[in-house]
Amino acid sequence: MRRFTLQGFAGFPYYWLLGDPRIALQAEPPYQVGSDREEGGVRTLTLEGAPAGVLPVRIAGGAAYSYVEAAGVGAWEHAPFYNARLQMADTGGDRYLLVQQTGGEMIIRLYRRPPLLRIGADLLTASLDHTLIVAYEIALPAGILAALAAGLVLWQRRAPIRLLLPATLAGLGFSALVGLYAWARLGQATITSKLVQLSPLSLIGAFLLTASGALIALLARSAWEREAAMWVASFPVWGASLFGLGAVAYVNTLLASRLGTGIYNYALGVLPPGRAGGAGAAAEAVTTTLNERGIRCTPLPPRAAWRPTRADPPARGRARRACRPAPPG
Repeated sequence: MRRFTLQGFAGFPYYWLLGDPRIALQAEPPYQVGSDREEGGVRTLTLEGAPAGVLPVRIAGGAAYSYVEAAGVGAWEHAPFYNARLQMADTGGDRYLLVQQTGGEMIIRLYRRPPLLRIGADLLTASLDHTLIVAYEIALPAGILAALAAGLVLWQRRAPIRLLLPATLAGLGFSALVGLYAWARLGQATITSKLVQLSPLSLIGAFLLTASGALIALLARSAWEREAAMWVASFPVWGASLFGLGAVAYVNTLLASRLGTGIYNYALGVLPPGRAGGAGAAAEAVTTTLNERGIRCTPLPPRAAWRPTRADPPARGRARRACRPAPPG
């Protein structure tokens, strides 16, 4: 409905959603109310004979309830984000729902007092769904660029190839977590009306970004380089925010001269849970673990004071560094 499009993307109500018109425009409700009872501030309705699809439901006096649960999905009337499977609007004290369901019997619960834990879980999963499923769809091009940059740093500093192993493990581990999360959320994500699917390209992008960030962190010589590694690994998080704020602001600016207002809101810019996402944390964890084990990149002595031997071949290039077990103390 209009209010939920305002929560999802619209700057003003230029859509009016009815659901399936073959159901919504019928003269009689396409379902029968089997029971309607209230206990402990929770009103429970059982609908029978509902057709499959997006079902419009009118609940008399339903506007007094702030949280609705139907077909396994919950929605809070003040939720800041779009819900593709359960939408609601109030008119004259009644509540109108649009519920995506499979047909047959459906149970609807309305809460006078919103369940705070459930609301928090809904907001967190919406944010994670957007970040780990939707945002990682753009991760592959950035991952290729990040891998090229990390490889260039590795070549310039003549670091040992064995550093690729922990970086690769970090990338594999995090991409596996992204894949497992996306697989677990198939059919449950409500943040978008688009088809949610497990994309191999998204997993490759997650692997490249995390592995590249971990490798840059291992090769870092300064605090700002370690910070850059975090930015690389967590690109889908801040990149999605940048798009949600920057690109939308650009389009709104272009259209405001004709319409007098922007057509999009900035909800997409606040969906990601923060810059320090899981990928950045994975890269930082690899660096911290290796440092704790006594393996880190340390500068070699100046050329005048350094004499190569058979056991310690010279490093080529202007920046001569080696990753070796750190001296005790």
